[in-house]
Amino acid sequence: MVSGVKNISLFSKIIRGIFISIILAVLLIFSYVFILSNSGVGEKNAAVKLEIIDTNKDIRERLEVIEDEISDLKQVNNDLTKTKGNSKLKSKILLLELNISKLNNVILEKPEKAYAVTSLKKDIESLRKETEKETNSLSRELYNTFEVIKWVMGGVVMVVILLALSFFLKAFSGIES
Repeated sequence: MVSGVKNISLFSKIIRGIFISIILAVLLIFSYVFILSNSGVGEKNAAVKLEIIDTNKDIRERLEVIEDEISDLKQVNNDLTKTKGNSKLKSKILLLELNISKLNNVILEKPEKAYAVTSLKKDIESLRKETEKETNSLSRELYNTFEVIKWVMGGVVMVVILLALSFFLKAFSGIES
């Protein structure tokens, strides 16, 4: 019987060994398949990376060309602005000189006219301040009037309520007797 138990134990060890060998073989096959499938991905990734690098270089070159063109356009724009600005500035200076000469003529011909203009400005400012004060005063008076009307109306309503209450009480006192 001992030999029968040894045979069963030996048989189970052999089965276990075969089973472990099969599992290892399956794992080895799966790892090999995985490595082979990923090796193609690596080559594809490398090709994609090279395409990205080439595209990136093309984009950088185009960007440099565009930046050069933008700087050239800015320079042209600055040149045009300077010439336009100068002509606008000259026209404004001429207009100011014309206005100054007109003012000088008015002052030299009739000095009282120049004084009258400044006097009118002062009069207009004082009139504006006075009008503003009167407007504020009228606003306050209107508010006070509204408050008085509100109190009077409240009093009238109270008198009407009291009269109605007194008539109501007289009517009930007449009914009870």
